[in-house]
Amino acid sequence: MLITGTRPWGGDMVLISLLTPIVFAEFKSQHNPTLTGKTAADVREAFVRQFERYVKGKYPFDTMMDAGQDILSYWTHLTKIPEGSILACIAEKLYSIKPSSVPEERTMSVFTRMNTPARNRQHVRTLVDMTQIRQWHMYDPKKMVERRHPDISFSDLDSIISTPKESAARQSHEPTGSYLSVGADEQEEILEDEEDTWLDETLVAKPAEDSAFDIEADANLHAPIVTKALADECEESPINGLGGTQGDATEDDADLEGIDTKWDGFW
Repeated sequence: MLITGTRPWGGDMVLISLLTPIVFAEFKSQHNPTLTGKTAADVREAFVRQFERYVKGKYPFDTMMDAGQDILSYWTHLTKIPEGSILACIAEKLYSIKPSSVPEERTMSVFTRMNTPARNRQHVRTLVDMTQIRQWHMYDPKKMVERRHPDISFSDLDSIISTPKESAARQSHEPTGSYLSVGADEQEEILEDEEDTWLDETLVAKPAEDSAFDIEADANLHAPIVTKALADECEESPINGLGGTQGDATEDDADLEGIDTKWDGFW
């Protein structure tokens, strides 16, 4: 593929080779609205063209960040500009990653467990190899079992709440008799007893507004997944659109039907 102007070389070529799998994965998932509806050829050509403009500092990459603006908001703004949206959506994804120390903490926990006082003469390389082998067996996809969370509906309440429970005793605040107040002369003064305190005040309930629960415009209240959860009787028929076998086509495959998904090399 020919590119007008000077083609990037050296470190720029290495960076393109590193970003290419990320661009392809984002396009294949069809979850990024910036890439939805485009063909593989359009995304590939636009990415290389916008990367070249970024290297040369041309529009829209010639604008510096505003004072106090973070790098993520800078790239998020560029996703709205067609001349830099492809490269910007990839940069937005990269800068949205949050670092986590959990894997490192788990690894060090394995080190501590294996490097016991009785085995502290083993080589560091041996400890590292044993840790890698243990972690490989722990996270083997074939051995990991998918966790399933059951769906709870109103028809299951009778079995969940089998016996009525006694309500907790109602507690009321009793006046303490008398309390002390310190005046300006810093002498304690005993005040008269009060029958009511601030805990006995009646709270005024604010009536709910109908508009606060008007969600018909954003949600389908007649969808099977909603009606099953709110039904008084259990329905044995499966919900349309849920479940499925392994041979069924996924939603991502359906989105890619009729779209040019051929991903050739850049050069």
